Amino acid sequence: MPTLRHVPLALAALAVAAVVSAQNPGDRVEYRVQDSDRWAVGTFVRMLPEGTHALIRVSLSAFVPVQRAIPLEDIRPLGGAARPGPAMPLGPAPKEFLVMPERRAPAPTAPPPMAAPEPVVAAVPAVPGCGPRPNPEKDRIECVQQVQRISPHWAACQAGNGVACHRFVRDVARALAAGDPRWGLVTKPRGQQACTEQVCGRDVSGGYGEDMVAYLPAGHAPHQWLGSDIIGGAGAPGARVQWGNPQGYASNRPDNLWSAVPR
Repeated sequence: MPTLRHVPLALAALAVAAVVSAQNPGDRVEYRVQDSDRWAVGTFVRMLPEGTHALIRVSLSAFVPVQRAIPLEDIRPLGGAARPGPAMPLGPAPKEFLVMPERRAPAPTAPPPMAAPEPVVAAVPAVPGCGPRPNPEKDRIECVQQVQRISPHWAACQAGNGVACHRFVRDVARALAAGDPRWGLVTKPRGQQACTEQVCGRDVSGGYGEDMVAYLPAGHAPHQWLGSDIIGGAGAPGARVQWGNPQGYASNRPDNLWSAVPR
């Protein structure tokens, strides 16, 4: 049990604790360098839960800030009541009780979108399997497979690039149109998945069906085309060629119109 002669010391310790705990994070304070009468300048971080120490940011060098738990009696406000020994600039701190600042791993970032390869302007050569047929809209998988072997865009399409897949579709449509100009593409309005030679998406203006070739029979209105989806899994790794509807089909949507292949 403390004696009467210890009471003034206890009151002094409480007064020191009150002064130190009134500091705000970021306030500059002075702290006693351990085992000496020297004082150095640091930055108040926060009180520790036990109430007897505070966390002070000190510096091992100009480039290595650390945090150190220091007893309250060894801390005073910068420019506070004088104590024995002169104040010192920031300098090396003792190695005891060093608390290194928390280092957090950087937040994960989404991978950048896959860039489309530059368009290849060279025309696809004449393809025997894409010549005119008596029933032109029927299964033309032979044409698609032959263009697959010579198109400069197929490798990037198979790797998952949707724009490259649409460029491959244009190669197939051009090869078919070389024998019958009624082969073409399908235009789509903004809000539906569509592609140009630079971009694919639902906000594309003046775009075409990403993986569709279309045939417009004589006497049909532009929305009464027959056609087929010729790429399975367009825009994803592992895309494959196909003829999605061997019988062909008609579209009656007034906003999906047949169009000749752009040059």
